[in-house]
Amino acid sequence: MKLIWLQAAGCGGCTQSLLGAESRAGVLAQFADSGIELALHPGLSESTGDETLDLLRAAADGRLPFDILCVEGALLRGPNGSGRFHMLAGTGKPMIEWVRMLAAQARHVVAVGSCTAFGGINASGDNLTEACGLQFDGGEPGGLLGADWRARGGLPVINVSGCPIHADWIVDTLMALADGALDENGLDELQRPRFYSEQLVHHGCPKNEFY
Repeated sequence: MKLIWLQAAGCGGCTQSLLGAESRAGVLAQFADSGIELALHPGLSESTGDETLDLLRAAADGRLPFDILCVEGALLRGPNGSGRFHMLAGTGKPMIEWVRMLAAQARHVVAVGSCTAFGGINASGDNLTEACGLQFDGGEPGGLLGADWRARGGLPVINVSGCPIHADWIVDTLMALADGALDENGLDELQRPRFYSEQLVHHGCPKNEFY
C-alpha cells in the first residue's frame, strides 16, 4: 500500500514520536515488511522540490494511485475561508486545497495527532487562523471535509489523536489498514481506533511493570 504523508499546521511532534519510539526498532523497515510503501513524507523522503510537487500532482489527479493519506497538523481555513494562511510552497495553492484533492483519491485518510483530528492548540482561543480538524471542528463533526465525508474505502477519517500520538497507535492503525482488519465498528464515536481509545495510556507503557 502506498502512503502519502502531509504536514499541515503543527509542530512535527507526531513524526518525532513515530521515529523516536523506544519500542519500535526501525519503523520504516517495519512498514516495508507490512507492505506499506512510504511514497512521500516531507521530512523522510529523498525526493525534494520539483520531484515532490510532480508526485503530489500525479497523486491528486489520479495518475499515481495510492492507498493511505496521512495528515499531520491542523488545517488552516483562514483568512475568510481562503486557506491562504498556509500555502504549499511552489504550487500557488493553499494546503487545504491539496488535502481535499488528495483525500478524494485516497482509499483511507488518517488524521495523525489531535491537531489534525480536532484542530488542537491551533484552534484554541479566538482561532484567528480558522484552524480545524479533517472531519471535526473541536468536538463537533464537520471540519475541513464535512461530517458526511467518506474515503474511497468507505471509512470516515480515522482519527489517531494525541499530542503527540503514541507511535504504537499510528503504526498499528496503518498495519491494520494494510491487513484489511479495521472497519467502522473498530472506531469509536470520535472515529478513533478502539484498540487504543478504550484503554488508559499507561496500560501500554513499556515501563508499567516498574510502577
